[in-house]
Amino acid sequence: MGAHVVLLLLLLGTISAQESGQGDLEELSDKEMDSLERENCTAQCEEEEAAAPTSDCQAECKEDGLPIEGLELCSDAKTRRYRMYPCCQTFEQAQCTCRRNGGQLASIHNLCINNQLTVKARSLNIRLPSPWIGAQKACRSRNFAWTDRSGWNYRHWACGEPRICGRKCVTLDRNGGWWHTSQCGTRRPFICEF
Repeated sequence: MGAHVVLLLLLLGTISAQESGQGDLEELSDKEMDSLERENCTAQCEEEEAAAPTSDCQAECKEDGLPIEGLELCSDAKTRRYRMYPCCQTFEQAQCTCRRNGGQLASIHNLCINNQLTVKARSLNIRLPSPWIGAQKACRSRNFAWTDRSGWNYRHWACGEPRICGRKCVTLDRNGGWWHTSQCGTRRPFICEF
């Protein structure tokens, strides 16, 4: 839950308590607010972990990935190949599919690659949701990392992102190239890098 939602809930609870005559309005210190946010994030992490499937790698894509070509313009992409998989899988399933085929979910290290992948992903199929890329955040961490363990030297977050409460995985918005966080168990297409 974001800090704004926590504040709203606190405000509603305070108003409710005030209306029933149960308490006075108190200002919460930053420390108390941080503690409440941590408690809410911990509860959300526990819910996500309990709901997580135990055997994500069992689902397989029936179709081969579609090559994403034309990234030669980007200096970092000259030795890399990319494929878009239009089948929808969870983040873990997508990573397993990429690994089975000798790759990883795509890591993006500059604006050129980000823009080229966005254009190519948009041109493949406009009815698919935004695809997974290889960035994720562990449940109790505040930092995002690439699944291929490469350095986190570039980011392209949409306004209001990243949401850091709970475990989050990252999608590439095919309309603007912005990155969004999403629940990792959501089924989406994905981009592999080889």
